[in-house]
Amino acid sequence: MYTTPHFLCGKTIIISGAGIAGLYFAVALHKQWQSLPPGTNPPPTLKIFERDTPDAVDARGGYSLSLRSDSPSHGIQTLQKMGILDDIIDVAVPLPKDGKGSAGIWDGDM
Repeated sequence: MYTTPHFLCGKTIIISGAGIAGLYFAVALHKQWQSLPPGTNPPPTLKIFERDTPDAVDARGGYSLSLRSDSPSHGIQTLQKMGILDDIIDVAVPLPKDGKGSAGIWDGDM
């Protein structure tokens, strides 16, 4: 059992970017916090900053995502380790057979 408050209690955490990594970090921290004894560890305040304006997001149809699997990013592998890659692929817009579209998975041989 925890006898002292968690070191993040009462702190403000700034998250730079409201993309998949920033939002997943916020969700993961929230889930982790729920495992602490209630009442003894008030959660930190999260502030999420995003560079894109609402107009830029609207111009992309509300979403965009670019993932790489090569070094150093290993984005696809990271999503797989986080356990959310399959969920993302399930809701992705598939690449049409003519090769023109807004989503797809490429590798170095394509």
